[in-house]
Amino acid sequence: MKKLNWVILLIGALSCTLVFAATNQGEKGTTLTQKMLKPLIELQCQSELQQSKLWKASSLFMSEAK
Repeated sequence: MKKLNWVILLIGALSCTLVFAATNQGEKGTTLTQKMLKPLIELQCQSELQQSKLWKASSLFMSEAK
């Protein structure tokens, strides 16, 4: 149920972003869209990376700074 709520929230946020970006013209709309989507993309990449078995195995040999 919680995943469904997150999916609905994500779809709503993306649709609002796309509608707002479509109504703006020029570079201004693209920049705003990039700013709004960047945290969502980073969150998705981070969660996929943490679930990866290859990443878990290779991170054992890396220092905390890397």
